[in-house]
Amino acid sequence: MGFNELKTHGREDFPLQLYKLTPDRPKYVMVNHWHTSIEIIKVHEGVLHLTVNNVKYDLKRGDLFIINAESVHGATPENCFYDCLVFNPKFLRNSNRETSNFLDKVINGTISFTSYVTNDKLKSTLNELFYFVESSADTLTIIGGLYKTFGVLKEEDLTEWSLPNIDKKSLQKTKINNVLKYIKENYQSVISLDNLAEVAKLTPNYFSYYFKKTTGLSPIDYLISYRIEKASTMLLSTEDPITKIAFDNGFTDLSYFIKVFKAHTGLTPYKYRKQKNLQNGN
Repeated sequence: MGFNELKTHGREDFPLQLYKLTPDRPKYVMVNHWHTSIEIIKVHEGVLHLTVNNVKYDLKRGDLFIINAESVHGATPENCFYDCLVFNPKFLRNSNRETSNFLDKVINGTISFTSYVTNDKLKSTLNELFYFVESSADTLTIIGGLYKTFGVLKEEDLTEWSLPNIDKKSLQKTKINNVLKYIKENYQSVISLDNLAEVAKLTPNYFSYYFKKTTGLSPIDYLISYRIEKASTMLLSTEDPITKIAFDNGFTDLSYFIKVFKAHTGLTPYKYRKQKNLQNGN
């Protein structure tokens, strides 16, 4: 799956946010999505099975990974504790021509970065950046860390060049994005494959083919996963009955909801709620 995450990370004037993912967090399993921000992942313990644009990676303790903007990505943790640092580079543009020219190329997709971090200098710089953010350092210090990161990426020649995102592929991505936005706004209602194909203005067969090629999941599998994520959050944030949560998230059959929920999380909804509440001391 690959929904476009529309929310803003951090503040409007400082669009940067650190997410610390542990088993007691509702979004511990990262469903496939994409956004216009850059995301940096750091693994502390265990293994993180990461998929980026349908390429699979197994990240272990100490590994760092840069996810370029508009890359479809998701992850399944295995006894894993990991951090995600998400930021939009637009706010770093300034009056310096060289800096702004470089950032403009990052923003429009002309420049992307080597994803799996193996360069020692870049590793040190990113670990320093995570330290600044985690310790709530001064905003100027964090911004300095971001500029240093881009400087190292450029100096160490860890950039990749491509055409700007204005070709046919971008048009198809827009069609898929329209579908993902539709699901985000209507997942509580009955949605069929034909509905989604109509939103994309594609035939059902081609839509299914292209959607899976782009996101790694069929349209219906994505829809189910999105509904399960929303249901997981409700199980922990409300005391609503499980039946109500199922219906509120687009499932019309309780038995089917329990079956697919267990397939996605390894637990029934009841056991999921009970286990997470115990972990949180509730």
